[in-house]
Amino acid sequence: GATAREDLNAAWSARRTAASQYRANLINRFPKLRRANLRLNVRNLSIPGQWEESILTGSGRLSWNAELRDGTGIQLDDFDQDGFVVDTKMRGIMEGREIPSAREPDVVNQIGGDRAPKTYPKLSMEESTKLRKQIRFAEENGLPGVKWLTNSPELKEEVERYVAHILTDREQELFSIEEVNRF
Repeated sequence: GATAREDLNAAWSARRTAASQYRANLINRFPKLRRANLRLNVRNLSIPGQWEESILTGSGRLSWNAELRDGTGIQLDDFDQDGFVVDTKMRGIMEGREIPSAREPDVVNQIGGDRAPKTYPKLSMEESTKLRKQIRFAEENGLPGVKWLTNSPELKEEVERYVAHILTDREQELFSIEEVNRF
């Protein structure tokens, strides 16, 4: 009843206080962020994949909204302790696997029978646009760069191909992608 609600409210208040302090620390270290209108955003965990992705980022249910210098809005997953913009891109986590492997059969196929595996777009136009905006945000605000973390070797390969062929040399310097195993 009331005690559980009070505990939940206290937990949310503590999260927001910690996030606000983290924001203040970021702005102290990277003063240009003052102009970015950096503010907390509560993730909509009802969107498929959002809950799973939220547990794999440092900010959990909270992410950040900000603005580029031209006023364009941008959503950011997190910042790491070095000031890098971090975006977590997990694929297939609702399918009973974290990283598809040729050595290990897919648990979904083992249980449900052999069927065509679900496919995910490797790098959508929306994600490539978001990547360019994240790089712009980092550069405009004096941040060291953008780091994408993914559990998908296919996504990593496609993003690396995109980066090598589309991004400028300066944009390439500000970006990295890493394959991670978070489970």
